[in-house]
Amino acid sequence: MAQIKLGIIGCGLISHAHAIAAQKSNERIKIVAAASRSDEKRHAWCAQYGAMAFENTAQMLAEMNLDGVIIATPPAAHFENMVSCIKAGAKAILCEKPLITRIEDCVRLKEVAADANCTILEGFMYRHHKAFQEFETMAQSVGKLDTIFAEFNMKLTGSNDNWRQSDKASGGIAFDFLCYVVDFCNLMAKSKPKSAFAFGRNNPNSGLLENISGQVLYENEIIATLRASQNSSFSQKFILSGSAGQVEMPIGFAISDTAQIITTRTEKFIDQQVSIKEVDIDEDDGTLIHSSAFAQQLRHFADIIEKGVPSLCGIDDALRNIEVTLALLSSIENRQPYLFANESK
Repeated sequence: MAQIKLGIIGCGLISHAHAIAAQKSNERIKIVAAASRSDEKRHAWCAQYGAMAFENTAQMLAEMNLDGVIIATPPAAHFENMVSCIKAGAKAILCEKPLITRIEDCVRLKEVAADANCTILEGFMYRHHKAFQEFETMAQSVGKLDTIFAEFNMKLTGSNDNWRQSDKASGGIAFDFLCYVVDFCNLMAKSKPKSAFAFGRNNPNSGLLENISGQVLYENEIIATLRASQNSSFSQKFILSGSAGQVEMPIGFAISDTAQIITTRTEKFIDQQVSIKEVDIDEDDGTLIHSSAFAQQLRHFADIIEKGVPSLCGIDDALRNIEVTLALLSSIENRQPYLFANESK
């Protein structure tokens, strides 16, 4: 099979995770071109990974015969980037999360992609991790699922020119840490949402939302509690509680070393039986950009290109995610629960 040749748009931190993932593919995948508006980042990135540098996306797509494209730009640029790639003939796109920030853009993207026979994969790398897949298997032991808890907290540091501090780039918590939490809750609930309610707090300097706490009630009566903060100590915990027990991952989204999965059984009041399973990840070195989740995700993307397998996290998932995210934001703004269309009729 011929080597899969990819192009990447955006040369920030997360782009290095994709490049390192390609290096782990035993020459099956190579990122041969990169486009970025930053001269310094573009040339440094291409020198490090042996790719051709392009000042703009259109030139890269026109001059390179690519099998697929990775989009690693800030969220606000994703829709335009994807549509441009599809119109240029791209048949496979791996786009960083969140895939989209507006419902109408997601609906339009689905139409454009379908017309062009382009498959899109949203980059929730945690779904591909060996430890998370083990968690999904163990989650079946909780019995009838009752409640979901998920949080992603981390105190932001660094310069104010980071996209996370920019409203134009869709910065703030909603399209950053919260998108992981929403995706996890939707994935585990396996049901449409009925209603959502949330509280939030804005950053006093940027004016952007930096902390959110909320709940979502699904049509199957599962209740999810969601928390995300850009001004709190690090936590990426999620918990599933059901009629037969509970399963938890203390760090579930950015797994970069040995992962723990904790199961709890309570056969009678207070009498808890707790077991801890450790999942060793040999190829990780404790840093995010070296996480094996990115390598597994890129292998799945390669299978999409070579074998036509369905996307593990496609546009329909993205649409559900953005619906829930915007519902939580609406609840904060209006200070009342948000009722989804299927509930309000």
